[in-house]
Amino acid sequence: MTTITIDDEMISELVAVSHFKNAQEAVIKIIADYLQQHKKESTASCFDLMQSGLGCIEDAPSDLSTNKSYFEGYGK
Repeated sequence: MTTITIDDEMISELVAVSHFKNAQEAVIKIIADYLQQHKKESTASCFDLMQSGLGCIEDAPSDLSTNKSYFEGYGK
């Protein structure tokens, strides 16, 4: 078991913004939600994680990933 110390102001804020009766319930819920989200992210594919960035370059050539001529001199 791990013990953490939370100052009184933060405890008041946690209870005020949540439907929980006390800070302990709120902290447990926050940690559980964080762990659940992390679990979802860790099982996501690269494609899933890149969704928001796909198609963001407007004037890119349609064959950028397949045309080897774009890679001439790359890395030199």
